[in-house]
Amino acid sequence: MTLALLIFSTNVFSQSKFYIGVEANFIQDQYLIKDEGTAVSTPNMHAIDIPGTTFLLGYQFNPVFSLETGIATRPVKIGYGLNFDDVRTMSESSNAYYHIPLRTRAVVPLIGNWLSGTASVGVQLSVTDPTRIGTTSTGGYGEGGGTRNGEPLYSRRSSYTSYNSIFFTVSSDLGLQFNLSKKFSLYTTISYNRGFKALEKVDIEYQYMNEPVKKANIRHQGTYISPNFGLKYRF
Repeated sequence: MTLALLIFSTNVFSQSKFYIGVEANFIQDQYLIKDEGTAVSTPNMHAIDIPGTTFLLGYQFNPVFSLETGIATRPVKIGYGLNFDDVRTMSESSNAYYHIPLRTRAVVPLIGNWLSGTASVGVQLSVTDPTRIGTTSTGGYGEGGGTRNGEPLYSRRSSYTSYNSIFFTVSSDLGLQFNLSKKFSLYTTISYNRGFKALEKVDIEYQYMNEPVKKANIRHQGTYISPNFGLKYRF
């Protein structure tokens, strides 16, 4: 009886179509800029100190296609830069979002059994701050400026707004998978995630020398591009 159970268990795991994965996501947030002048830009948002992390559970339902879900966290930044002829200043704020991806993935062999091409398409159910859903947070008020030879050179004023909510993004990715063994694979992809809802905004007023005061804003709607690096284990 014990021998039969052992054989049955071995059979189940050897024929399992489930796999798990973990990946690091190097987020490149995308922004919309509206500026009455030409001085406003996003600051160095690409310098993400900590990558996002995704934990995946997948089910392969035929040799090519599988279904994936899991849970992911990612950093998000919002801020601005002011670029005048002879001076540059910047301000930024950071937050974290949480995602539940649901996507269909295809894996197609390219070279033997060790290199495959991979692509996916799907959606992500996401949330900003789970403890503040349905609220709007405003803060981060700031003022500043600079002088030259005792004369005003520029001035700025800004405020940050976060719209805490549940939202969806549409996602797709394309990449390569390196099969180390029957159990383990390494993969790298680049993904594009398109959001449609205002999530973060910074409003800016600025003035350079004796020019008129100008207004601008930068918005983030959940859209980002991400190079990803992951490890997959098949049961």
